[in-house]
Amino acid sequence: MPAIADEARLKAESVEIEEMLGDLRANVDPETWAQVEGVLGRLVRLYGVGLQRALEHARASGADATGFDAALTADDLLGSLLVLHGLHPLSTEERVERLASTLPERLGVPAESLVLVWLGDNRVRLLSALGEEADAALRRAFENVAPELTSIDIVAFSDLRHAI
Repeated sequence: MPAIADEARLKAESVEIEEMLGDLRANVDPETWAQVEGVLGRLVRLYGVGLQRALEHARASGADATGFDAALTADDLLGSLLVLHGLHPLSTEERVERLASTLPERLGVPAESLVLVWLGDNRVRLLSALGEEADAALRRAFENVAPELTSIDIVAFSDLRHAI
């Protein structure tokens, strides 16, 4: 596993890349931006095929499937790359359920403060006692593990009590 400092550096680089892309988009004409997007898309597809081949070679070489997949999915960076390229060994539902079950511990809050109440058709509904300030972070977390989600509804426990 990479050191925590490496993980922090990688996250910081990811944020910097997003900012740089935003700056580029704002400073070039639409035709040039379309070319930039085209090049980036081709690079991502190329690396995706390379990653797919590496996974196939590892599995063909006798890697223990259960242990191998567990190691892949335990690494946040690798997991996000696998999702990006459609190679993640877990389904959308499995990734969402895993995240929902681990988020309270990661956030240092009681398990009851975040409840997955519905998952289906690429939509998620959560009950949260974390407050509105946490909603954006929760959405990002779910979007990161399952970018194919079309809807992430977060209902505050307090709103639920008023509705009853």
